[in-house]
Amino acid sequence: MTSDIIAIYGLHGESLSCPSDTITSYWAAMGAGGDGFVAALQITSDDTMVCCPTGVLDYHSSEQFIVADHTAAELREQDAGKSFYSTVLDEDNQPTGEYGEDKPWVGNPKKNDHLYFPKLSEVLQLFGRRTKIFLLFPKVEKPSVVNTMADQTMADLKKYGLNTRVTVVAQKSVCDRFQDYSPSTPLALIADSSLTYTQNMQLAKDTGATLSYINVEDLDVSEAQHSEFNDIKLLLTSKKHPYAPTLDQFRHIKSLDNLAGLCFMGVEQCVNLETPPAQVLHDDFSAPKIDNQIWSAGYSHANTNTTIKLEDNHFVLDIISGGVYSGGAVVTVLPIHGRFDARVDFVVDHPHQGTTFEMAAISQDPGYFHIDNSDLGSTNVNLTFDVHGAPPYASSERDEDDGFRIGWNNGFNLTKVDEDWNSSSVNMYNKYGRDVGYGPGDSPTGTLRLLRNGPVFNSYYKDKFNKAWVCSGSVLVANLGPDIHIRLAGKHWPKYGDEAPGNRIAFTNFHLLQF
Repeated sequence: MTSDIIAIYGLHGESLSCPSDTITSYWAAMGAGGDGFVAALQITSDDTMVCCPTGVLDYHSSEQFIVADHTAAELREQDAGKSFYSTVLDEDNQPTGEYGEDKPWVGNPKKNDHLYFPKLSEVLQLFGRRTKIFLLFPKVEKPSVVNTMADQTMADLKKYGLNTRVTVVAQKSVCDRFQDYSPSTPLALIADSSLTYTQNMQLAKDTGATLSYINVEDLDVSEAQHSEFNDIKLLLTSKKHPYAPTLDQFRHIKSLDNLAGLCFMGVEQCVNLETPPAQVLHDDFSAPKIDNQIWSAGYSHANTNTTIKLEDNHFVLDIISGGVYSGGAVVTVLPIHGRFDARVDFVVDHPHQGTTFEMAAISQDPGYFHIDNSDLGSTNVNLTFDVHGAPPYASSERDEDDGFRIGWNNGFNLTKVDEDWNSSSVNMYNKYGRDVGYGPGDSPTGTLRLLRNGPVFNSYYKDKFNKAWVCSGSVLVANLGPDIHIRLAGKHWPKYGDEAPGNRIAFTNFHLLQF
């Protein structure tokens, strides 16, 4: 092989767990461990290049939205999450035919928070120097449309100085146009399934392409291994198995000397084929006491509204009705280095406005262990035990009764301290993603997940509607260093003049995996 590790590029971004060809899916491809992504291109009626998985948006109704018949502004009003369902895969990373029961990424028109299909210029501006990008052109028959799409893409690439860094994936007519007018742009020729491997390699060479974009099922591995065209590298994808190669396919793929990378919708599934994670920590909270070799536990504020306890194999935060801002948490004592995948099951009794919980990565060492709330004072409360406290942080959270979301703070640990040494975090830099999925109390159980790759964090959840992971957000948190601690926390507070609600939040089955 040409390298020890196979490069993984998210097809339409990380489009198994979030909507295709959105800014969120591109970030999520990076957070899931991908080396870049493949963005599908379309052209609008006002000759703007946009990233969109198909030229016809079919919302399972008689009304279809044809991208080429509308302006870029009109496309932006379309909800890119409207057709997304979670997809359950089997042990071979292939779809079982079981899908989620809700549409978690549908936007709220009143909040104007829908996902949209971005302009190519937005994607290049944000990601062009951050990761590897492949631009996938659709099959186009009309020469005039071919020329317009190619020329507009060349203009965007030139504007951002990316004409030698971004790779164009297209059929011969588009590649020929680039060869004529932007010969320094790297090209990947889309293989013709009616041709043999050797014929496709010869055609790529004649076209000036250095890559062949070919379906795994059309690849003759034996012929590829003995081919004279090893200078043409392979980008492998699949129409039959779009989420990830089967295990058998992957074993054959690894034998290829001219493999450039895999382009599939399930980035995490492809990454795990090459570098499977190991479980380095598991706690089901079944011990009679919280294991203080693993966790520190404590309260966020000096009041008795919250009680910490272990009960029925759960770490429990019991929060009374009324009172003031109050909460608590357990935080890993172990400093977790580098890439990680953290998961925890939850039960919530009373999701409500003014009460929330999270699993978060924080950079601060946790405070000293203290779960007795009868003698709280300023010296035995600590903002590492506060939801959204002790920034910088990245969190996977269930947001009140509104759904799931990602939260983050890219600032530093600024703290306000009053005369009695009661402290609170300066949370002016707190930011939150939009709510995803279902939050009301008739869905009390589920799983939170937080995944890190470098400075990018992905949040996920499962609930009664989704057996497969749904990505609830992805974000860059540059100020979190390579070593972090995981916090499981909950809180309540008075909101809109109402009494702070009571709640019981219980965590169990915590898993920490690393790569």
